[in-house]
Formats: sequence, structure tokens, C-alpha cells
Amino acid sequence: MTHGFVPLHYHTGSGVWKVHYHSSDPKQCAYVCHCYGSYVLDHDPPLIYNLVSDPSESRSLTPADDPRVPKVLEAVNAALTKHRASLSPVPQQFDLLNSLWLPWLQPCCSFPLCSCKENYTLRVL
Repeated sequence: MTHGFVPLHYHTGSGVWKVHYHSSDPKQCAYVCHCYGSYVLDHDPPLIYNLVSDPSESRSLTPADDPRVPKVLEAVNAALTKHRASLSPVPQQFDLLNSLWLPWLQPCCSFPLCSCKENYTLRVL
């Protein structure tokens, strides 16, 4: 399953399934994909592939194509719900306090100017 562009696979005795809820828009992401807004295609219903019979993911399956699709989607959605319930919030890592320069955490070779210029030359061994 791909949710937030992280691929997850569902394995049954009859196949390895891959589900895409979102994917990058090839028209928008020529070099770098920003993975938000207009750069993302949302799929409802999600795209589902059996990687055993279609390893290149060239043909998305529907319940009309394969009667196992609804059961696979049900299992994948249950796993996604369980995973989301296990997540806990983390503090913002790029807030103002974490972005400030902290001089006491910087190397200081020559107090008080704290410039680090070595007074030796490297020689080839």
C-alpha cells in the first residue's frame, strides 16, 4: 500500500498486493516531487495491483477483474487504521527555538573569538 508515498505490501497465499492511495503527478514532478498539493494525485478508489501476476504495475485491478480485491482492500484498510492508531505526536523539530544558533554548542578553538584555523600544514604520507 502506498500512503504518503511509503510502499507497503499485503501478502496472501495467492499473491502480493500493492495499493496506492496517493501517487506523484508525473506532469508536475519532472525533477523533484514536493509530495503535497497539486503535485499529488489522490486515488479514490485506490489503485490495487497483484505484483505476482503484474510486477510492472501496468494494470490496476477492480472487483470486476478479480473477486479478491474487496477482501484485500478490507485487510489493507484495517492495517492502515491500526498503524495510524499506533502513532503518537512528536514535537516540532524546526520551530523557532530549534532553529536559533546556539554558540555554546559550536566548537571553539581560540576563545573568545572561536575561530578554528589550524596552524599546521598537511603533508602527504
